[in-house]
Amino acid sequence: MAWFQMQISAVLEKLDVDAEQGLSQPAADDRFAKYGANAFEEEKRKDFPQRYCII
Repeated sequence: MAWFQMQISAVLEKLDVDAEQGLSQPAADDRFAKYGANAFEEEKRKDFPQRYCII
């Protein structure tokens, strides 16, 4: 079942998170070590000629 179809309580239980407190610091540290930073990698932007010239 997709996350958006689940009841909130089921999602919180599956993620092992308390709705009022959030993650404990040790849990957050463990998830950071396992999954890395919650950030996107920036794409290198193409300059003007690269965007509009087909070679």
